[in-house]
Amino acid sequence: MKTYKPLIAIGLVLGLIALVINLLWVNIFCSVPVAITNQGTGRITNLVLGIRGDTKTLPDLMPGETRTVTLEPKTETQIDLAFVDSSGGAHKESALYLGRHLGGRANVVIDSAGKGTWTHTVKTCLF
Repeated sequence: MKTYKPLIAIGLVLGLIALVINLLWVNIFCSVPVAITNQGTGRITNLVLGIRGDTKTLPDLMPGETRTVTLEPKTETQIDLAFVDSSGGAHKESALYLGRHLGGRANVVIDSAGKGTWTHTVKTCLF
């Protein structure tokens, strides 16, 4: 009588290796750095950048300053940006659809009126 235990064990090990490679690949190559630049004349405060399941709070952004935050989408989502400008006006906007297997780079430039202008390069990060 034949036993299939070695074949089953090999199949399980190969499946586990494939899963680990997929998780590492997604975490390494599917991140999206977002550069935020304050092109206005006043300080930006209460700066929050978020996607579904992950929110990052940033320190104040002085005029001419740029900060980069790396987001790692785990599911389909969009980038949400909220901040308060130097006159106390609250701003919130959403931009750029992301998915679990999308990587690339995004930039947002915030002007004196509190308007964000987005540019981005998004690509699939699968083989």
